Amino acid sequence: MTSAACASTKRLTGVSLSSLRNGVVHAFRSDDLVDDIMRTAPHTIRVFLAFRMACVGCPIATFHTVEDACREHGIDRKKFLAALCDCVPA
Repeated sequence: MTSAACASTKRLTGVSLSSLRNGVVHAFRSDDLVDDIMRTAPHTIRVFLAFRMACVGCPIATFHTVEDACREHGIDRKKFLAALCDCVPA
């Protein structure tokens, strides 16, 4: 994985964002597309808003990874990924 997985998530190799669709794994990575995260896990939208990231509804979100969005908005990537993981329902 390119980023730290959530503390409550088992470390699995090869886990992709698509595994979130069934609510099985909650491992967000810095190379996940912003739009994919928000569509697959809509409860994460509040994290984007809390960090004042205007990604919700932005046409660039379909191309930007978490890494890209954090860099563009001046957000610490590790803190943002941790917040995404913390918002995931148990």
